Amino acid sequence: MESGKAFDVREFGAVGDGSTDDTGAIQNAVDAAAGVSGTVFFPPGTYACSTVRLKPRIGLLAHPVWSYRDFAGAVLRLTDPSARCLLDMTGAVGVTVAGLCLDGNSIAPQHGAGKGSAEAGIHGIMFDKKDYGKEEDAPRIERCRIGRFSGDGVHLRRIWCFSIRSCMIFNNGGCGIRLRGWDGFVLDNWLSGNAGAGFGAYEENAAVTMTGNRIEWNRAGGLAILGGNHYNITGNYFDRSGGPAISLLPRGDRPCRVFSISGNMLYRSGAPLGRKLEERESCHARFEKCRGLA
Repeated sequence: MESGKAFDVREFGAVGDGSTDDTGAIQNAVDAAAGVSGTVFFPPGTYACSTVRLKPRIGLLAHPVWSYRDFAGAVLRLTDPSARCLLDMTGAVGVTVAGLCLDGNSIAPQHGAGKGSAEAGIHGIMFDKKDYGKEEDAPRIERCRIGRFSGDGVHLRRIWCFSIRSCMIFNNGGCGIRLRGWDGFVLDNWLSGNAGAGFGAYEENAAVTMTGNRIEWNRAGGLAILGGNHYNITGNYFDRSGGPAISLLPRGDRPCRVFSISGNMLYRSGAPLGRKLEERESCHARFEKCRGLA
C-alpha cells in the first residue's frame, strides 16, 4: 500500500462511484499517511463521504482538471447532513490539500447551529481551534474547487499562518473564505457567488496579503473586514458585489488600521443581489474610522 510514502485511496477500499460511502476508506488512508508524513492520492472519481479528519504533516493530492462550471477529476461529495464540514483540518499542522473538488451537494445542515452564527451551515474545509496554540498551523489549500456548501467554503477559526492559492470557491451559503486569525496569503483565487462575503473577517484578524483574486457576485459584499490590521490588498478584480467591493469597519471600539490598497479594479459594486442594501452599502468602497489607510 505504500510507494514512496504515497497512499492511493482505492487500495484502502474507496470505490469512487458517487454512491458507495467511502468515508472509512479515505480516513484509513489518511491515518496510514500520518504515520510517515505521507500523501494520500485520489484517482478520478466521485467519492461520497462524511467528514474526513486530517492529520498533521500529510498531503491530499489529486490532478486538478475541473472547469469554471463543472466538478471533475477527483470529487469528494458530501452525503451527511449532520456533518459540520467535509474536511476537518483542526490541529493538522503543516497539511496540504491540492487538486481536489469538494462538493457540498447543497445539503442543508441538521446539526442545530443557530442561523447567522459562525457555526451555521456545513463548511467545505474547516479549521476550528479553541486557542491559537504555540506552533504555526501553516496549512496550504491549492488548486481546489470548493462549492455548494451550506456554510463557508473555507472556515478558518483561530488559525496562525495559512495560504490559499489558485482555488475556485463558489456558490456557498456562507462566505467564500471566513477568517479568524492572521498571517495568511490569499492569492490567485476565484471567490464567486457566495451568499456571504467573498472574504469575511468579523473577529480578530490581521496580516493578510490578498493579490490577484477575482471576487465577484457575492451577496454580502466582496471583502468585508471588521477591526483588522496590516493587510496588503493589491491587484484584485471585484465585480458585482452585493454591497461594497471593499468594506473596512470597526469591530466594537477597534478600528481597521494599517491597510495598503492599490491597483484593484472595482466594478458594478453595490448591487442588491436579492437583498435590501443599507444606504451606505451602495458604493465601491466603505471605510469607517480607519487608521493608517493608504
